[in-house]
Amino acid sequence: MPNFSYTGRNGAGELVRGILEGADSATVASQLFATGVIPLEIGVSAAPARKAGEGLFRPRRVRIETTELMLFSRQMYALLKAGVPIMR
Repeated sequence: MPNFSYTGRNGAGELVRGILEGADSATVASQLFATGVIPLEIGVSAAPARKAGEGLFRPRRVRIETTELMLFSRQMYALLKAGVPIMR
């Protein structure tokens, strides 16, 4: 698979650069969105990709409180019972 160099912004608005391996640029964009990076530019790169966890950007895991999860569940239940489609 080819390597793609990317430039993007993380959740704090900081500029993030790196190299990822993927089938195409859409796959790389999906990987970036999953890690919380909004891609600004994606291009083919000749440099090798770094392994996960290496580099400047390391996503941090946020622990969700039990009370927040319960509140979300109650609100989702109310929306579904009211007939609001989930995809909206």
